[in-house]
Amino acid sequence: MRKNDKVMHLISALLIIGMVSGLALTGCGQQEAPAPAAAEQAETDEVKKEEAQASPEEKAEVQTESKDVSALLEEADQLVSDNASKVKQDDAREDAMANISRAIDLYKEAASGDAGAAGSGIVNAFNVYKDGALDRVLMLLNLETGIDIYEETQLQLDTVIELGEGLASEGYRVDLTDLQDKKKSVAEDYKSRIISQIDTMLAESHQDIVQNEEYVGKALKLFEVNDPTDPLQMRYAYTKAMLVHQEVQDDMKAGKGDAKDWFNKIVEALPEACYAEFLMEEAEQLAWQFNAHEAYFEKVSLPVIEDSDEREYKRKDIDELKLSAAEMRYARMEIYARHNVKLLDKDAAKALGVTKGTDIYSFKPYDEKNGLKGLERRTVRAIAELELDNITSGYFAIGD
Repeated sequence: MRKNDKVMHLISALLIIGMVSGLALTGCGQQEAPAPAAAEQAETDEVKKEEAQASPEEKAEVQTESKDVSALLEEADQLVSDNASKVKQDDAREDAMANISRAIDLYKEAASGDAGAAGSGIVNAFNVYKDGALDRVLMLLNLETGIDIYEETQLQLDTVIELGEGLASEGYRVDLTDLQDKKKSVAEDYKSRIISQIDTMLAESHQDIVQNEEYVGKALKLFEVNDPTDPLQMRYAYTKAMLVHQEVQDDMKAGKGDAKDWFNKIVEALPEACYAEFLMEEAEQLAWQFNAHEAYFEKVSLPVIEDSDEREYKRKDIDELKLSAAEMRYARMEIYARHNVKLLDKDAAKALGVTKGTDIYSFKPYDEKNGLKGLERRTVRAIAELELDNITSGYFAIGD
């Protein structure tokens, strides 16, 4: 073999050996990730390493976590068990309900955000708390009627409803239906009780007018009444009218102001006093003293609106009748005359056939049995509003 051929054979052999070595190295490179069993072992070793490096406090927290949840649930269960009957006892209810509230907090702490972990315990505790609140409300309803008592019933119900809504928003299956129904029924029933109480107050011969107006006004706000024909609103309007009447009488006796001042005081109060007829007529009498318009008091053909006791006349209906100021006045008064209410204007009373009628200053519930019908009350209001809005056009005897 020639020398050059030997060199070539040697180079070829070296290349073959290099390729084999490269394949072997490449195979090693493909085993960078350990086999599954080896990976699990590596993770275990890592956890052990972390545990070995953890502080004593961290180790204790891990070891006692499950024990703490059990302890929280056990404490909560015990609180509910110990106080379930006490929430129904008047002398123990307050502390018992505080303990039930504490139990709910413990259940929630044990749940750690998971509504299912302590859900049944929370629902049971809430039902116990609810029973206590409803028993408290029942006890209050058996007490003497009073606005402060009603406010306390609403506070009790609102507190438990707020608690229930909070739990429901967190995913706990609490039932609030009976609470909402109870709140509504208590409001309706107690409003009737307050109205009956007010009627007794107004029937007293020596009533405190200022106190009545304050009491009924507070009740009006409490029940959030906005309907001008609502029974409570009508009673407030009467107490307001009587208060203004008394203030004007006191000013007259004290020589404070003059007819125009007293007239303006009444006119300003008329809307809030629901256009009480005695205030309307007092304003007319005062206007006669400083701004006389005889045409306002002239007699007219009667009846002015023949069927005003059978149908309601709205403001646009009255506008369409094109009544004079005097006719408008009689249209208002004839509605009261049909119910035999005494009028301050004796000539008008005689013309309308009222002789021994009901005192115009007495409270009239405005129902078909005791006073004006609802449709009559609304017609009177429409007439009075129109008169007041056009006060400088001859109404109330006032002119330019």
